[in-house]
Amino acid sequence: MHLSPLTAAAMLTALNELHPKIAKSLTATVDAKPDDAAKARALFCGMFERPKNNVQKGSFAQSLAQVISDPKVPFTVPGYIESAIQHACQAEAKKA
Repeated sequence: MHLSPLTAAAMLTALNELHPKIAKSLTATVDAKPDDAAKARALFCGMFERPKNNVQKGSFAQSLAQVISDPKVPFTVPGYIESAIQHACQAEAKKA
């Protein structure tokens, strides 16, 4: 899994809106990781695989959507999501 620095920053901003304490400690954890794959794993686990008090995915998704709706916030859509959207749009176009 690849996590661009721009995507990580937007995700941490969204997390900060919901859980400032988790965001602060997780930012340090993510920054300390040696590569993008390790950063992605740390970010995911630090939000959704916590021993207790996991971040709720729906709430996080809404917060992230709000953050990236600002055109001034740089964000890179992960390739696998872009591919899935393109595939779904092609399938829908064939139906019409």
